[in-house]
Amino acid sequence: MENSPRNRAMAGVTVTAIQVGRREIPVAIPVNGVLVSREEMPLGIELQTARIAQVLVEEGDIVRAGQILVRLNTDLLQTQLHQNQAAAKKADAVIQQQQAILRETKAQFDDAKKNFERANTLRGAGALSIEMMDQRRTYYLAAEARLAATQQALLAAQADLELVEAQRQEIVTRLAQSTLRAPHAGLITERKARVGATVTAGGDPLFRLAKAGEIEFEAEVMESDFTRIPIGAAVEIQISGEHILRQGTVRLLAARIGRDDRLARVRISIRGDTSVLRPGRFSRGMVQLPKIKAIAVPDAAILFEGRDAVVFVVEKDMARRRSVELGLRHANLVEVVSGIEEGEIIVTGAMAFLRDGEPVHALVKNTQKSGG
Repeated sequence: MENSPRNRAMAGVTVTAIQVGRREIPVAIPVNGVLVSREEMPLGIELQTARIAQVLVEEGDIVRAGQILVRLNTDLLQTQLHQNQAAAKKADAVIQQQQAILRETKAQFDDAKKNFERANTLRGAGALSIEMMDQRRTYYLAAEARLAATQQALLAAQADLELVEAQRQEIVTRLAQSTLRAPHAGLITERKARVGATVTAGGDPLFRLAKAGEIEFEAEVMESDFTRIPIGAAVEIQISGEHILRQGTVRLLAARIGRDDRLARVRISIRGDTSVLRPGRFSRGMVQLPKIKAIAVPDAAILFEGRDAVVFVVEKDMARRRSVELGLRHANLVEVVSGIEEGEIIVTGAMAFLRDGEPVHALVKNTQKSGG
């Protein structure tokens, strides 16, 4: 009768156990998201309406600053430029003609003025009749009027030339706008330009350019984790399709949290060469936070009953069932937020066969406490 229930209760069940202590636990927050352009620029035209004649780059091309991306059809503008050049020549000819007329009119005015002034002198001496005096005054006033009219005509001709030159400058500007160039070096992430298509200013962008080709990781983080992430935190990144872990750094935290999903966006810069990466690729990351010192136990010491987590604490050679609240996990360690205290003895094996209050004989293992 050595194995009777009474003898078993008196001897106690032999179990392995450990003394609860504090350990340093690395903290990492998992994040998911996609690759995005760090700074993406929409590129379009400034002409009101134009037709695409040439498309010189493709989606995925790396371009340099000033490189031509699209040429628009300029037949109409070229015709307008030729017409403008002809108008400029005509306006210049009119100016030269008016300048010649002005020189002649000025000479006639100077002559009429001298005769009138001489007539005034002679009339004072009684050597000139009133009739002759009136005639010279009339010639003088007529010459003055012709001079003023000629000067106005010259100013009008010069204004016409200025207008033609302004029109020419506008045409030249529109011709320059008919060639779309990359404002910065970077990666073409989207191309909508098609030869023969008619485009307008303010319409959909013809291209999207990732400035400098910089690609970064945009992750979504739960609100409870978002507040714990600092700028500059290190991140391990696993990009879909790659078999290596890339290293990154938290660059930017979103200014707001989603009202409905309670998620926040985090921008993470990626170290190393990103030229082979493309926006839209799914990625996972682990944001590394400073280690914390907390009560942690092996996951083998935790018994799950539905959603509840329990441990068996050894009190006066008896196993006592205790509900616990769990926190972070790292390797085979689990943080215990509440339910047990430092220094207590907990069972680490054969918990499934224990009952609350059952006598036990605990074999306490030595554990190495990281950090004290």
